[in-house]
Amino acid sequence: MTIRRTLMFGLCSFTLAACSPANNDRNAYSDYEEPVAQQQLETYERSREDDERTSNESRQQDAPVSECQLTLGFDIWEPYQFVDIGEQVRGLDIEIAEATAQLMGCELEFSQATWVDLLHDMQSGDVDMLMGASKTSEREAYAYFSDGYREEQFVLFIREDNQRLFADMDLSAVLDQEMRIGIVDSYFYGDEFQSHYDSARERNGDTQFMNAMMGEFNLVRLLDHDIDGFLEDRVVGQSLIRRKGLAEYITASDIELTADSVYVMFSKESTDQAMVEAFNQALAQLRDNGEYDAILARYLQ
Repeated sequence: MTIRRTLMFGLCSFTLAACSPANNDRNAYSDYEEPVAQQQLETYERSREDDERTSNESRQQDAPVSECQLTLGFDIWEPYQFVDIGEQVRGLDIEIAEATAQLMGCELEFSQATWVDLLHDMQSGDVDMLMGASKTSEREAYAYFSDGYREEQFVLFIREDNQRLFADMDLSAVLDQEMRIGIVDSYFYGDEFQSHYDSARERNGDTQFMNAMMGEFNLVRLLDHDIDGFLEDRVVGQSLIRRKGLAEYITASDIELTADSVYVMFSKESTDQAMVEAFNQALAQLRDNGEYDAILARYLQ
């Protein structure tokens, strides 16, 4: 803007000089008029900058500042939580979190990490919320839990060419045959699985269960015959197989665990019970106005 105004002023000065009487002294005009004009221009620019600064300060003071800032931790668990094109955090859980936060008058920030690291961050208060969590007594020591907001069901995924081997079997029979099962570190698969897990460990130690930092590692282990199957949320597992183009190699078996509710965890270090209650009220409002069902339909149909 300053350059354009200076050029325009120069053109006007040239025009005035060209139209002046022939006996005007151009050097005298330059010596006298240009410094005055420059001073006027600098005064104008300073005044304009002061006005803009005052206006910006006024807007900042008038702008509403949210007193509720929440950090939502997430790991890649499509279609519930993932990073889309343009580094946009998306997913069913993310949309529920954003919709409830808006009703609560809160702003969300996102922090991506593995589930193990996110649980540590919740204990320290570095993250305030985690979506899609199972309720355990260990976690209740450092986190509050919301009302249940959806259900999940874990299924045993196997190699396509092993379907007959697993026909008419349940998880107990699989473990009795000392088959190796892939699981994700620090996931809780429900009380039903925990009972099988404890019994198998008592019989065979840790030989039957292989921990992975994330579910994708279990795909590789299954294809490499390092494990005989892996447990994953049905929707997540099917999405993972589809994205990797592995539908002809890996499939869901008929072996499934009992469906359980999942919750939102809130850090006791950085939030309080009132925050949880505000979330529950916002969640109930989402259910009542139909937005909750609309979010589920976008991802699960």
